[in-house]
Amino acid sequence: WIPEERHVTKDDINRANAKHREDDVINKNNMEFIQTDERGLPILTSWEHYYRLRSLPPSSPVGLLATFPLTIYHAIQHYGTVPLVVAQMLERPLRIHVVGIEKELNFVDLFKEVGYLLPENVAVDMTWIVREDMFPENEDGRNLSLQLTTNLRLSIILGTYGDSLNPDFDMDGPPDMIIG
Repeated sequence: WIPEERHVTKDDINRANAKHREDDVINKNNMEFIQTDERGLPILTSWEHYYRLRSLPPSSPVGLLATFPLTIYHAIQHYGTVPLVVAQMLERPLRIHVVGIEKELNFVDLFKEVGYLLPENVAVDMTWIVREDMFPENEDGRNLSLQLTTNLRLSIILGTYGDSLNPDFDMDGPPDMIIG
């Protein structure tokens, strides 16, 4: 099983919490309900929360594949409050640079999940900084840009910080967050 390719809604959170209430009565679990923060982001504190929110059975292997995208979501959820507010005040997307992400180039579609978990009004420009020897061949040579979801754009840039790239001038502007 894999999650549906669509944004998470308040109805999904309500459904997941209703399912939790049923399970709680049957199994006497004391797992907490899924909440949202002041920005509307679902607060996911466990894999059980994620699986319930996305209507996945516990036997689904999606957790093995979604580790990288959910790590980025976790960083936004826990450390992105100020950067997100500033980006929204400036009426621009949250800019995130991700370095050391060469292995994940084979799993670009999985990163749609970051966009699906964020409210649709939270725009993110994610830039992957990729070493030259790991960069996929493409028509543009050094850059590749993909619109993964309505609120998540991915740019893949050839280079390394400090050697060939200056993050303040070689991209769309300085990053709000850097994840490595």
